[in-house]
Amino acid sequence: MKNFFIIFFLILFSSSVFANYKYSFEECLQISDGVNAETPMVLSDELVMDFTTCMSFDDGARLIYMYQTSWSKNQLGPGYKQRATKNMCENPDTYNLLLGLKDVQYQFSSFSGEFINNITLKADECR
Repeated sequence: MKNFFIIFFLILFSSSVFANYKYSFEECLQISDGVNAETPMVLSDELVMDFTTCMSFDDGARLIYMYQTSWSKNQLGPGYKQRATKNMCENPDTYNLLLGLKDVQYQFSSFSGEFINNITLKADECR
């Protein structure tokens, strides 16, 4: 676990130094594995982060956070995306992470497993 955090912060540092640096799919998987060591993560009675995973695209890696929630699709609409984008963009660590990825996606399902919604965040949405 200690080695993961060292690698993670080295990657974050290198991405802030080299603005065009993009994480490889393998690096994304390393980040995901580190997060998954702490999951499932109960964030509230209404929201649990189950796990993370990655997808590979020609233009970079996507980090995907998988959540279970009791929230409705309406609660996870444009207003939620604006708040999530603001939170990710205002935190230097998560912003640097976002810069190194194609995007970050939050996928939400009900506690019974029914898909509700997904939200995709990109670095160019940060203002």
